[in-house]
Amino acid sequence: MNAKHDEVVRGIEESVLDQHHLNYPLLIRSERRAIFAILNEISVIIRGLRTGKIAKTSDDGRSETINQGLRGLAHCLRWIKTLCSVEDERQIADENSLSNEAMTLLRWSVKYDVLFNQHTAYSRNVGGRRLVEAEVNEAERVITFSSIFSGSHRYFVSQVESKKRNDEREAQLSPEPELSQRSKPWFASAKPSVTGLQFDYATIRSGGALQVAESWLESTFFPGIRSQVSLGDFTVGELRRVLGFVHVYSLFRTRLEDFADDRGQVVLLPSVVQTEAAQFALEISDATDVEVSKVSAILEIYTFVVKPLRITCAQKPFVKTNDGCMMFVPRVFLSLNLEHMFIGAVNVTVAGQKAYSNAINTIESSGVEAISAHLGNTGMQCCQRQKQVSWCLSNGDVITPDIVLLSQDGKEALIIDVKHSCPPFGPADIHSDLEDMEKWKSRMAEYVAAFSENPNIFAQHFQISKGMRPQVMGMILMRWPFPIPTEFSPPIVCIDWPSLRDRLNTLSGTHSISDIFLWVHGRPDVPIVDKLQPVQKEVRVADWTYRYSVFSQ
Repeated sequence: MNAKHDEVVRGIEESVLDQHHLNYPLLIRSERRAIFAILNEISVIIRGLRTGKIAKTSDDGRSETINQGLRGLAHCLRWIKTLCSVEDERQIADENSLSNEAMTLLRWSVKYDVLFNQHTAYSRNVGGRRLVEAEVNEAERVITFSSIFSGSHRYFVSQVESKKRNDEREAQLSPEPELSQRSKPWFASAKPSVTGLQFDYATIRSGGALQVAESWLESTFFPGIRSQVSLGDFTVGELRRVLGFVHVYSLFRTRLEDFADDRGQVVLLPSVVQTEAAQFALEISDATDVEVSKVSAILEIYTFVVKPLRITCAQKPFVKTNDGCMMFVPRVFLSLNLEHMFIGAVNVTVAGQKAYSNAINTIESSGVEAISAHLGNTGMQCCQRQKQVSWCLSNGDVITPDIVLLSQDGKEALIIDVKHSCPPFGPADIHSDLEDMEKWKSRMAEYVAAFSENPNIFAQHFQISKGMRPQVMGMILMRWPFPIPTEFSPPIVCIDWPSLRDRLNTLSGTHSISDIFLWVHGRPDVPIVDKLQPVQKEVRVADWTYRYSVFSQ
C-alpha cells in the first residue's frame, strides 16, 4: 500500500468508523439503564439460541453467535461507560424503545468488531509482515482488506477440531444433573418483592449445591493446585468457592427460565442480576464463608474495565456502574470456561497482576508435573524423563526446557515446552498469539540446536552411552487447543495436550518418540482440508463501504 492510501485508511478509521456509534440513541441514556438494557439483549440472544427462536443449524453456529455477541458487547460497554452519565436521562424511554435501542447498538457493535480487528491486523505485523493489506478506492469510497492466510491449514484445522472435542469432553464433566437435584431449597426460598422474586443465597450452601460445585472445580479448575495456595489477596480454594457459588446461582436462575420456556405457560423475563456491588459481595461472603474483603478482591479481578481494548466479558463478566451497581448475565457466566476466564482476567489488568504473579508459576509447574507423570504412565515408558531441570552448554549458557525425553537406546530425544496460553477469543487475540508463537518457535529451535550440537549435555541428567548422538525433535505443547494460522515443520511440531493425552491413552504397548512425533505432524485423526477458501463480506459505514474476507472450509 502506498503512503497516501495508508493515510486514508487511518483517517477513515478515526473519523468515520470510530465515530459511528455516536449515532445510536442508547448512548444518551443513563449509564445504569443503558448497561442493563445491553446485558438484557445478550441474555435474550443466548436464551433464544437455546429455545430455537434464533435458528442455528449447529452447535458451532450457536457458539460463534455467542462469541460474536460477547465481543460486540465489550465495545458497547466501553461506549456506554465513556459517554453515558450516571444521572437519569432527560427524556425517559419506555422499555420497548430501550430494548430496540440496545439491540440496534449491539448489532452495530458486532459489525464494528470485525472492522476493528481488520484495522488492528492492518496496523500490526508478525515476523516483519502485515497480517492484512488494504486497498482504497476513493472515487467509490471503498476500503478493501485482504487477509493473508500463510499458515498451515493442517495445524489450524486440527486445532479447531481438537477444541470441539475438548469442549464436548468438558461439557460431560458438568455437575449440572447433580446440582439440579439440589435446587429445591433455593426455589422454595423464593419470595415476591417489588423487583421480582428474591431468593435466599444461603440455601445454595445448606442444600449441598455449593459443595458439589467446589468438588467439580477441584478436578477441573487447575486440578493439582492445592486449595491453600495463595493468590495474593485470597487462596485458590476461596476463589473456587466464590466461582462455584456464582456458577450455582447462575444455573438456578437460568433453570427457572428454561422450565418456563419448556412449559410455555409462564413468561419469565431474562435474568440480568442487578444489585449494589457492596451488597453483592456481602451476600456471597455470607453464603460461602469467604471474607467479604476477599470476595471483593475476586470480583474486582473479574469486573469489566474499558482498557486494554482486547478485554471482553469472556474474561471479565461482571459490570460495575460508576454509582456502584453490579450487574452480570447468568447465561453468559455459564457459557464461559473458568480456567480460561481466570488466565484472561488476571493477565490484562493491574488488578489481576497480583493474583497472576502469585499463581502462574504454581499453575505452570503443576501442569508440567502432571503432563510428565502422564507421559511416564502411557506409551512413553521406554524413555528416560527429566522435567524442569537446567542444562549447561559448553559456552556457559543455561537452558531449561520443561520436559526432555530420551529413548532407552539413545537414538531419539524429544524436547517439550508447555504453554498455558488460552485459546484465542476473536481475531485480536489471534494477532497477539501469532507473535507469541513466533517467539516460542524460535526458542524451541534454539533448544533443538543446543541438544543436537552438544549431545554430551544429555549426560548431565541421563545415563547415556559413549558417543551417543540422538536425533533431536522439538514439541510445543499447548495446555489447551490453540487454533491459530501458523506453520510447523520438522524438527518442530505443536499439539494441544488433550489431543496428545487421548492419543497416548489409546495406544497399546510402547511407542517410539518418532512414532508420536510423526502422528503429531500428520494428525491422521482429524479431517484435513487442502485449502481454506476466502469468502468476501461487506459492511457499510456512513458513506464508506468496507470489504473483507473470512476463510471458510
